[in-house]
Amino acid sequence: MAEGALRRFLGNIVSFIRAQVEGFKEGSVSAIRLEHNELEAAFLNMILGPLVGVVTGVPPIISLELLAELGDEVRYLESRAFRGEDVIGDLFSTLSSE
Repeated sequence: MAEGALRRFLGNIVSFIRAQVEGFKEGSVSAIRLEHNELEAAFLNMILGPLVGVVTGVPPIISLELLAELGDEVRYLESRAFRGEDVIGDLFSTLSSE
């Protein structure tokens, strides 16, 4: 009887640890996705900034050359600007332990 209780106890511990590992993986993936979106937005601002008068250190000729390659990214930036995402709120919701 003690052996069966010990097996259940160890099984519960193993299940708990596996659940924790899965939770950490999911949290890591969502944090990486958020970071990717932020880096993509920063890159687009750096490339498109000179075309609208924002001084970024990138020559406008390079921005014009890259503009043809940034079709999908420009649509993403446009949708993000239209929706008005709360970047700080997204960051804190990702970092919270709830």
